Amino acid sequence: MEPAARSGGGGGVATSKFAVPRRRPDVVRRPRLNALIDSTIGGKGILIAAPAGYGKTTLAVDWLQTTDFSTAWLSLDAWDAELSAFARALAGAILKSLDVDAQLGDSRFWQPRTVSTAIINAIADLDDYVILVLDDIHTVEASVEVMETLGYLLERAPENLHLVLTSRTRPPVPSLSRLVARREVAVIGAADLAFTPREVRELLASLGHAVSEDEAEALFEHTEGWAAALILDAGARARREERRSAAGRCRGRVAERCRSRRQRSGSPSRRSRRGAH
Repeated sequence: MEPAARSGGGGGVATSKFAVPRRRPDVVRRPRLNALIDSTIGGKGILIAAPAGYGKTTLAVDWLQTTDFSTAWLSLDAWDAELSAFARALAGAILKSLDVDAQLGDSRFWQPRTVSTAIINAIADLDDYVILVLDDIHTVEASVEVMETLGYLLERAPENLHLVLTSRTRPPVPSLSRLVARREVAVIGAADLAFTPREVRELLASLGHAVSEDEAEALFEHTEGWAAALILDAGARARREERRSAAGRCRGRVAERCRSRRQRSGSPSRRSRRGAH
């Protein structure tokens, strides 16, 4: 008979998936969004959903640094898009970060409800308020069983659990629409994540490019506040500035050579040689 599965070590799951990504020093803090996430505490969770390049993971990481809650982080990928892999990864994350073992039992009998119930009960026994971040939910949305597990986890989340989900899409979690309608789960979308003109100035300043209010407004209109486009624009600006600087240095060297030649051609020794001919 197969031994009971223990979450310890993640059962072959890379432990790097449990690490909260480092916050880059050039990341601009976004108090309005942090405050929005703060306002959802006490509810079941929040979904941060937008296409690539909108700063979903960056926001989650930045917000975590403003809280004192116990946190478990799981970076998902396509390998987790089946129930057994997802269950092991999820149990491994809470063991690694919260030092609590979810009693998953015999893996032959794992079902969405049994897996989510084991996670719920393990966290409910804790005294701490827990933030569970599941990053890149879109990578596992093709699995009906994983979506059902998430749905039950959201629906039956204990009072001391708050889920933060990031995704490029609105995942087909069965209970999600109902929980959003009840305002038990909040949603931050692309429109919320878009940088305001003021944030555009702050972002570009952090990248070493000061712009005026009018320039920031124009960039906002052009990119619709999309972070990736703003960063690309900053890179393009840097390359243009470097080309202008290089061109200026080149012109300076050419001018210096011309002056040097004129000075040599006008020197007494050169004039005397020409006269001798």
